[in-house]
Amino acid sequence: MYLVNRNDLAIPLEDLGTSKNELLTTNEPEIIIYDHIDDLRLHDGKNYYQYVSKICDLLGVRDKKMVLAISFSEMDVNNPENASRTKNNFCGMMNEDFQLMTLPTPEAGIIAMCGNFKRKYNDYSIQDIKQLAGHYVLGNKEASNSETKIWIYNVKCFYYEFAINYNYYFLDSEKEKVLSLKNKTMSSF
Repeated sequence: MYLVNRNDLAIPLEDLGTSKNELLTTNEPEIIIYDHIDDLRLHDGKNYYQYVSKICDLLGVRDKKMVLAISFSEMDVNNPENASRTKNNFCGMMNEDFQLMTLPTPEAGIIAMCGNFKRKYNDYSIQDIKQLAGHYVLGNKEASNSETKIWIYNVKCFYYEFAINYNYYFLDSEKEKVLSLKNKTMSSF
């Protein structure tokens, strides 16, 4: 879905006798209503964190905590009009015209996000978070400005949260997640 949406398959769709428009069943994104990202349930019953983890594992993304941290830094989880809620775009992905991409389903948005991260960041020789910020925010891994400093700060804060509470965010079982949450609560006393 990610590669079809970007028209970036190994064999062009035209060579297969079709086009992206022929494969689209609708131009309207499927929107799942939720109050907070923690409440988002996907079609397979997984929550947002579990599905990101699953797709990162399937695609071989090296650091799913970083994918989630970037995602959280890009979306305003308290804004009902944000791109994750209205466009299934969980990390500010832009199309060729520098407009926020709209993806057909939340699952497609998560797959595109993880695929984009793997393709662009797993395979580039980015040495540190400053280069990542320059590349992600400005399109140039050498660039740095006040905008990247704020982005770096946000990503680091989220990354730290996901790292210290890894089991809470990335376990598949709801029962294990509840136990992890109880352990997290107990350890904070």
